Amino acid sequence: MKTSGYRTFKICVSPSVESKLSNYAYSTRGVIELSQYFDENSRNIHLGDPGAETLHALFQNIVSYFKHLYEKADFKSAVLNDPTEYRWVTVAAKPQTIANIRELFEAARRIQNCETRVVHTAILQAIFAEGAE
Repeated sequence: MKTSGYRTFKICVSPSVESKLSNYAYSTRGVIELSQYFDENSRNIHLGDPGAETLHALFQNIVSYFKHLYEKADFKSAVLNDPTEYRWVTVAAKPQTIANIRELFEAARRIQNCETRVVHTAILQAIFAEGAE
């Protein structure tokens, strides 16, 4: 199978962010059931995959506008979510975007002195509030 260079990775988000992410993938490229879309055991995604292209674009935008999103992110609200409700979601992007987003998420986690799930949720809430959906 020919690959496009997309790889899967996981993010941990609140149920409301998972819903927004799923709605975004559906409204942008018709991806149904994002929670089951990517095989979590498969690292390579085939060329032209609409879900991978859509999510790569979203995460590339997060990387590009991270400073702005970080300033808009409501980390305090994200901390208030019930920790047992958070969900791991398998998503995809190009390897360099994954490396960049992981680095930015980790820096935010250290600065905020919080768990990764809080950062994932707060930053994705911020991009959706900016009109990514």
